[in-house]
Amino acid sequence: MLINSETRLPIRPGVSRLDRKDTPTGETRLFIESSLFPIEAVNEASKIEKGPGRPPHWEMIFWWTRKPHAGARAILLASVLPAREINTREDVERFLKAVYPTIDLKAYRQGKVKFKRAPHRENPRLPSQWRRHLEDKSILDPMAGYGTIPIEAARLGFGSVYAWDLLPMARLLLKATLEYPAWLAREKLASQAIQDLKRAGEEILEKLREDPDIRELYDDDTAVYIGTWEVKCPRCGRYTPIIGNWWLARVKDSRGGYKALAYMQPEKQDDTIVIKPVDLTSELSKARTVKVTDSEITILYKTGEKQVYRLPNNGKPNKTPKKDEAICLHCQNPINQKKNGKWIIKEYIREYNQKLEDYLEGRITLEELKNTQARPRLLIKVKAPNTKQLTFHSATKEDQEKLWKALEKLRQQWPDSDVPIEMISPYQLVPPANFPILLYGFDKWYKLFNPRQLLTLVKLVKLIRETGKKIKEEKHKQGWPQEKAHKYTETITTYLTITLLKYADYSSQVAAWNQSLIMGHSLSMRGIAMIWNWDDMVPWASWTGTYLRNHNTLVNGLSYLVSAFSGSQSRISVKRNIDNGRFSVVVTDPPYLNDVAYAELSDFYYVWAKRALSDSDGFGLRPLFNGDLFFDDFGEVRTQWERFAVESLDYNRLRMEYFGLCKGEEECMEVYRRRFGEAFKGLAGRLADNGVMVVYFAHSSFSAWEILVEALLNAGLRVSAGLPVVTESEESIVSRGKHSILQSMVLALRKSSRRGVLDLDSGEDLLVERLAGFVGELYRGGHRSGVTVFNMTFAKALGMLMEYERVERSGKKLTPGELAGEAGRLAVLALVRRSGSRVRDTVGLAYAALKHALPRVGGERRRVSSDTLILMSYAIGESRRLVELGVLEPAGKPGRGADVAKRKVYVLLEPEVFREASFNALVRMSGERPRVETGLDAYRLLAAYSFRPRDVFLELYHRLQEGHPGLVAEAVELARALAVLEDEGDPDRRASRRILEYLGKELPGDGGEDRGGLMRYVG
Repeated sequence: MLINSETRLPIRPGVSRLDRKDTPTGETRLFIESSLFPIEAVNEASKIEKGPGRPPHWEMIFWWTRKPHAGARAILLASVLPAREINTREDVERFLKAVYPTIDLKAYRQGKVKFKRAPHRENPRLPSQWRRHLEDKSILDPMAGYGTIPIEAARLGFGSVYAWDLLPMARLLLKATLEYPAWLAREKLASQAIQDLKRAGEEILEKLREDPDIRELYDDDTAVYIGTWEVKCPRCGRYTPIIGNWWLARVKDSRGGYKALAYMQPEKQDDTIVIKPVDLTSELSKARTVKVTDSEITILYKTGEKQVYRLPNNGKPNKTPKKDEAICLHCQNPINQKKNGKWIIKEYIREYNQKLEDYLEGRITLEELKNTQARPRLLIKVKAPNTKQLTFHSATKEDQEKLWKALEKLRQQWPDSDVPIEMISPYQLVPPANFPILLYGFDKWYKLFNPRQLLTLVKLVKLIRETGKKIKEEKHKQGWPQEKAHKYTETITTYLTITLLKYADYSSQVAAWNQSLIMGHSLSMRGIAMIWNWDDMVPWASWTGTYLRNHNTLVNGLSYLVSAFSGSQSRISVKRNIDNGRFSVVVTDPPYLNDVAYAELSDFYYVWAKRALSDSDGFGLRPLFNGDLFFDDFGEVRTQWERFAVESLDYNRLRMEYFGLCKGEEECMEVYRRRFGEAFKGLAGRLADNGVMVVYFAHSSFSAWEILVEALLNAGLRVSAGLPVVTESEESIVSRGKHSILQSMVLALRKSSRRGVLDLDSGEDLLVERLAGFVGELYRGGHRSGVTVFNMTFAKALGMLMEYERVERSGKKLTPGELAGEAGRLAVLALVRRSGSRVRDTVGLAYAALKHALPRVGGERRRVSSDTLILMSYAIGESRRLVELGVLEPAGKPGRGADVAKRKVYVLLEPEVFREASFNALVRMSGERPRVETGLDAYRLLAAYSFRPRDVFLELYHRLQEGHPGLVAEAVELARALAVLEDEGDPDRRASRRILEYLGKELPGDGGEDRGGLMRYVG
C-alpha cells in the first residue's frame, strides 16, 4: 500500500488523484464548488417564493414540484463563474447583489438576509466580465417541466437555452412560460399581445353568457355551487347525500380569532334531505369569545349570553374516513353492504358512470339514468356580491334540474369530438394508485365533470378555437407575414387554453370545497381520489378558480414573464430532444422512484388542451395550433399515458407491468435502475469535457440515494460539491431548514476517470481528518448552519469516495448504497472531529452530531424528522435503536416498540435548562441505580455531578470510572465534542466545559471564525 503525497490516503499503485483544490488539471474550479457559496442567503431568497412571494406565472396553472427561481438563478450563475473571481466577502456580496438586486446588503453585513422586494421580481444585473462567461455557454434542462431553470438561464444571458421534456403537456407549458414571452419581448409585441389577450378573454366570457344553452344553467348572483353524491339507502330505499365535511367556512383572522364560521345542517323534508346552511359569521362581531372544536361552536356574547351550536353527528361526516361505510341521514343505519365483493356505494357510483355513457350514446333514457342508485347532487350555492362578502343558501330542486338540462343538451349534440372520451390510465387502480377514483367507475376523463361543468367546458373549447381563427384572420388582413401571424395567434390561443385548463382543474367533481375558503383543485394531490364535497364554479364569477379570475391571473403572469425576458438575447429551444450537440451546463431535476406520475396525471390537462388548440369537424380533430404536440406520424395522440408513459423515468410498477416491461417488485425495480442509469449515461454524453452537470435531488428514501450514486458511477460522473437547497413548501415545523438536515440537495457533477482502489480500514482516519478541515473551511467561509455544513460535508465525502474505481472495507467492495452510507458516516465523524474529540461510540456520536447539526430554536429541545437520520444512519444507527438507548423519543405521546416505527418526528433527549434536575431527568435508571450502558449514559451522570463541588465531583467520577473505565473515557470525549457547540447558552455546552475544567483538561477557545476548530486537549 502506498501513501499519496497530496492526500496521505492509502491507495493502490497507479491511481491518479485530485490536487489540493480538488480540481483536476485543466479543469476550472467553479463558484458552485466553493466553500464561499452563500447557500443560506440563497435559501432565504427561495423561501419567499414558497410563501407569499410566489412568482405571478406560477398562478397561471398548477404544475408539480416547481423549483424556486431565486435558488435556480444563483445556482446557474455559480455553475459558470470561476471560483477565483469570488474569493472575498466583498466578492460574495457582489454576487448576491448581481443575482438579487433587491437584497439589503446593509442587513446582510449584520448577519440578516432581507429583500426590498421578492428576489425573483427583478432581473439579475451582472457585471460585464461575468456576462462574458455566459454568452458563449449552452445550457440544457432535459426534464424542464414548468421551466424554472431555463427561464432563469435566459434571464442571466446564457447564449443558448435548451428546454426538453418528454411530455407534450409539459412542452406546451414551456412554450407558454419560456418561448412565447421571449418571442413577444424580442419582437416588441408584448403590449399588443396582452391587449389582444384581455379582449379575447372578455369576448369569450361574454359569448358564453349569451349562449342560450349556458345562460339558463346558472343563477346570476351565484359564484359557486357545492355538490356531492347521493345514494339510495339499501335499508330505507331513500336517497341520502354523502357528506365529506359539514363545515362550509372555518376561517381565522390575523389575531387568532375567527372571521367566518358556517356549517351545513341536514333536515328531513318528506323523502328528501335538504341541506341548510348555518352561517354564524354575522354573530362574531357580537362575541366576547369564540371557542371552536370539530364538533361544536361556543359563543360567549358581550351581553353575557352563551350559545352552543353543535354540528351534525358530533362533527363527523356521514362517510366514515378511510372506511367503506356511510350513514343514511334518513334512517341512521350504516351503509356498509358489499356487492360483488366491493362496497355497495362504489358499485352504485360505478353503475351511474356506466349508465351515463349509455344515456349519451342513446341506449337508455334520462329517467333511467336519474333513477340509478347513485347520482350527483347539489347541496349549497354560494353567493358572493363582492370579494369580502359571501352568503350560503340551500340548493333547490330547480338548481338540481339544471344539471339534467345540461345533460340533455350534451346528448343532443353527441357524439362531439370536443368531449374528452379518452380513457384514464387503467393500471392505476390498486395501491399504490394514482387514480383511486377508478374504483368508482370514473374510467374516462369526461366523467370527472358533472353535466353542467362538462357542457360549459365544451362550449369554452369551441369559443377558444373560434377566437384563434378570428385573430389569425385579422392579422392576415393587417398584412402580417403568414408565419408571424400563425405564431402570434398560436401564442394567444395557447394562453386562452391555459385559462381553460385551470378552470377545469378548479371546477370538477374531484375539486374539493375547503372550509378555509382556499379552494381545492382536482390535481392538488399526486393522484385523483374520490371527493364528496366538490365545487361547481360559475365561469364569469369573480371567485378563485373561475374562468374570469383565471384569465386575469394569466394576463398578470404573462406580463411578468415578458418583463423577465426583456433584454435577453438567449436563443431558446423547446423540444422533446435533439440528436446532436454538447452542452457547457446540463441541469436536471429527474423523478426519483415513485415521485409524480406526470404522464398519467397531466392527461387531465392534455385532453382539453388538444381540443382547444386543434380544429374539429364535430367527429374528429385535425392539427391547428401546436399540432406537433398532439399529432404525429400515426395520427392523433389520444393520451400521453398510451404514447409516452412507457418512456417515463419515474418508477411505477403498475405501469411497467401493464406495458409488459417486468413482473413483480424486484424485477421492475431492476428495470427502473437500468433505465435511470442509461438516462444519466446519455446526459453525461451530452456534457462538454470541462462542463458541469447540476442535479436536484429531493427524495427522503436512502434507496433513492443508492440508485442515484449507482447511475452516476456508471455514467463516469463524480460529485464535486453539494448544496442543501430550499425547494419545497415548509408544511410543518420539522421540514424547516432550521430543524431538518435532509433538505433537497443540489449536486454539482463532473466527468471523472476512476482509477485505483481505496482501503477504508486504513484510510478512514485520514479521510475524516481531511473532511474535518473542510468543515472548518465551511465555517470560516461564513456558514453558521450545522444543517448546511453537514450536507456539504456529506457531498464532499461522497465525491472523494467516487474518485476511486473501487472502495473497500474488510476486503469487500462497497456497493453504491454503501458508498452513500459511508459518506454519511464520514461526514458525521468529521462534524465531531472538528472539535478535536474522537467519540467512537455510536450513541455518543449520534448525540454529538445531532447537537452540532440541529440548532436549538426558542430554547426548545431539538426536533428531528426520520428523514434527518437517513444520511447519518450508517454512523449513528437506526432511529428505533436511538429511542431504545435514550437519545431520541417520538414527538407527542411517548411510545416504544412497534409504535416507534410508525412515528416520523422525534425529539432529541437533551437538557432544556442548565440545572442539575434537568440532567438528572435524562439519567436512565435500573430500579434505584443509574443505568450505565453507553458513553452518553456516563456523560449525563458526569454532567449532573458537575453541579456539585469539585471534590465531590471527582470522588463520584473516580467511582464511576472504576466500574466503567471505557464508557467514562467515551463520556469525556463526548464532553469535548459538546464544549464547542456554537450556542453558548446550550446547557450541554456549559456542563461539558465544567466537566473538562474539573478534570483539569484544557478548555477550548472561541476559535475565531472557525469556532473550536480542530482543538486539542491535554489529558
